[in-house]
Amino acid sequence: MKKKRILSLAAGLLLMCSSNFAFGQAATDVPQLSADEQQDAQTLLNAVVGNNAGEVQNQTKGIIKKYKKDENALNAIGYFFFKNKQYDESAFFAKAAYERNNKSLPAILLEGDSYYEQKKFGDAVQKYEEAIYNNPEDKRAYFKRVSVYKFINPQLALETMETIKKKYPDDPAIDKTMASIYYHLNDTAKANVSYKTYFKAVKYEEDLDAAKEFAIVMFLNKDYTESYNIVNNIISQDPKEISLNRMKFYDLIEMGKYQDADAASKNFFGQYVDTLYNFSDYKYMGKLQAELKNIDGAVAAYKKASDLAPEDKKASLLKDLSLAYETVGKYDDAAAAYQKFIDLAAPGSLVETYNKGRIFYKALADSTITVDQKKHYIEAGDALFKEVAAKDSSYLGPFWSARINSALDPDNPNEIAMQQYSQAFKRLESKDGSYNSRRVECLRYMTFYYFKKDDLANCVAYADKVLALSPDDSLAKQIKAAAAQLKKK
Repeated sequence: MKKKRILSLAAGLLLMCSSNFAFGQAATDVPQLSADEQQDAQTLLNAVVGNNAGEVQNQTKGIIKKYKKDENALNAIGYFFFKNKQYDESAFFAKAAYERNNKSLPAILLEGDSYYEQKKFGDAVQKYEEAIYNNPEDKRAYFKRVSVYKFINPQLALETMETIKKKYPDDPAIDKTMASIYYHLNDTAKANVSYKTYFKAVKYEEDLDAAKEFAIVMFLNKDYTESYNIVNNIISQDPKEISLNRMKFYDLIEMGKYQDADAASKNFFGQYVDTLYNFSDYKYMGKLQAELKNIDGAVAAYKKASDLAPEDKKASLLKDLSLAYETVGKYDDAAAAYQKFIDLAAPGSLVETYNKGRIFYKALADSTITVDQKKHYIEAGDALFKEVAAKDSSYLGPFWSARINSALDPDNPNEIAMQQYSQAFKRLESKDGSYNSRRVECLRYMTFYYFKKDDLANCVAYADKVLALSPDDSLAKQIKAAAAQLKKK
């Protein structure tokens, strides 16, 4: 369940973080083009781009003939084509250089990189393995192999990084790469540790892609303040970047800073094309508008979120809408939205029927409701709790029926609440000591009920039962003392 949630949130954030790795060290051994080599390579590139097959063949033959004994020139020309995204040609010249020297690391890595860019991952890995075999101390091949295995075999990718971390424990690029692998494995706790190590050596603004991913990791770990701090450190580098404005908006809502979130929403919504927004964006907007008591805005946002959401997310948005109505005191609308959720996601669920009943119970704490509204909420909630009680043998149905009925007149216990608490207490008989607080609540009501009925014998008996479970219960002590005084009269 946790994995699904992480995947959903990460997809919702759509931070577009780079999937590339820092390759440990720069390719300082890649030869530079001479003036003649540059001219020959450019002439061939023009023919390739112009799709002139005959000219390409002639130029290629000429270059190979001219530099057939010059490994460095062939590697340099190959890297020229790689930089210009002509990967067939870069692989061709890498092979030509390899034929002159089958230990040439630049040639082996260039051929592997050319295959990687063409998504020929099997061929790429073979070349990276060859590079590791020939040059086990060079980190680049390890990083490049990991760039392939990160998605198809992340555990092997981690093993590779752990191998070179033993050799180079202080290389921050290794920590960065391991953090990113952990992130894609949804192990945000380990990703957090690795990223923290990485950013001790590197400033956030020096690696924006990694900083964005770290912000997601912090968000998924519910460290919203740190996620927000990371975003604030780098957003000035690219103030129009959608992922940074999205994350800032999300973090502020999770931190409960709704006025700041409202300001952040104006930098997020409206300045990008509609297709760049996702259902999570509107879900958060719905929550924000509900917290700002703008129910019309909340309803519109949740409607938009529902339009964009995948089918398996639509039902949960109805729960969010229900909470939005509840937040602004529209309890009947909240219950109606919750019923739609039940009908869509959990028809006949007693747990969800019970949860719907609790909406009416929570409404009773609203000091603005009228007497008639209070009576209505008690009746509506009681009906739902009794439905649960009739179909399920747990204590919850009668217990909550008792609670909501006791709210009708807190100073004067009534028969319905008394009956329901008695039934709940019977259903609690088989429960262990962790349910004693529920037992005490039932017994306290019974104590109070008998006290108000002037049945002092039962009143004292139930007060003693309360004190047996909760020796310091003040109400039971007070009622027992008052009963003793009344007996003296």
